[in-house]
Amino acid sequence: DILIIFANAEELYNIHSDFLEALKQANAESAQLLQVMKSLVSQLHRYLPFMQCFYSSILIRKKRRSVPSFGNFLKAVRENDKEDLDGLLDHPFRRVNHYAQLVLDLYQTASQDSSKEAFHGLIQEMRSIFTTLEDSRVRAEQVYGILRNITGEVEFAQNPSREFVHEGRLAITSDKNSALLYAFLFTDMLICATQIETGQGKPKLAHYITVPLQSCIYRSSQTQFTLQWGKGDKETISFAHDSVWESHLLRVLSGLNAQFHTNHPRRAAQS
Repeated sequence: DILIIFANAEELYNIHSDFLEALKQANAESAQLLQVMKSLVSQLHRYLPFMQCFYSSILIRKKRRSVPSFGNFLKAVRENDKEDLDGLLDHPFRRVNHYAQLVLDLYQTASQDSSKEAFHGLIQEMRSIFTTLEDSRVRAEQVYGILRNITGEVEFAQNPSREFVHEGRLAITSDKNSALLYAFLFTDMLICATQIETGQGKPKLAHYITVPLQSCIYRSSQTQFTLQWGKGDKETISFAHDSVWESHLLRVLSGLNAQFHTNHPRRAAQS
């Protein structure tokens, strides 16, 4: 939980500390300031793990609020600061924007055309990094939004790099009471849910089953396709044939298989 909540916060702290120290030692010349800023910008991509974990840890942080010792620990560390954990974790996001503004200020105050051109190139690099970070933030927030709206006592394995792939209805065939489920496909799991009617409010989704795709076997026939991730009946589920769903599933499974071969070449060769 600690690794997911705080992610690489210590690494980000060291990056900022090194930057501030270099900034103090640099004189007011644009050339030196440019080198200091270049060094910082080259490391801004390290915000990516933190940004992914920020949303992945929301569910964990909600559970932690019910642990008195955790809240007391934060108060002791922050002394008289009343900011809670969510507020503290929000600081790195705001820090990036401050640095972006600093680069723009340096660009506007640069006296030489050559310095302005160099800072302009640095601004373009920052924009590219910010686009990557924002895309990642949107995807991570999307995953959290989906999981938050599925009710039921279920623990979704925390995976900061999890991304949403596809959603829609799936007709289950392996249940005695065949039903139409609503499913969400992610890069590491498939979640199936049933719809709950809530009167005048919006329909909610109740968790039905979670299929971990890392260890999943896919089988297909003319009328249905089956996913199996264990040896028991509770670890096997079959759906009516659906070409769109099967195409997305095969793409995800293929990606997981390639990732397994990359990360575990020796085990992959043995299997």
